[in-house]
Amino acid sequence: MMNRTTLSSPLVALLMFLPTAASGAVIQTACESASGSSTYVLAFDTTKREGLIRYRNKSQDILYKVRINAIADGIIQGTATFAKSKTGETKGDPFRMRLNLKTFTLYDNDNPRKCDL
Repeated sequence: MMNRTTLSSPLVALLMFLPTAASGAVIQTACESASGSSTYVLAFDTTKREGLIRYRNKSQDILYKVRINAIADGIIQGTATFAKSKTGETKGDPFRMRLNLKTFTLYDNDNPRKCDL
């Protein structure tokens, strides 16, 4: 389970819907694998249809750019591509991502990650 002290930070743990001119939202949250070994910190701008995912596990700290392809019925879908790494990686495989706001679940390809919303 995620550390509540760490997740109390508004940037990391809060799901925020901030109205914008185009009726979009800025969404920020943290998600965790079932084993607890991997965390994902998300920041999406649904108006611009872009965002970032910071993926961290024991040996990696990688930032992915997200291009949002679809938003419907409480589900945000897109593609995440490697942007940069703090741990030495120079590339990474793109992955399909889906954030279900109804079940508070992030899917990395088809792998579910529970989010703290």
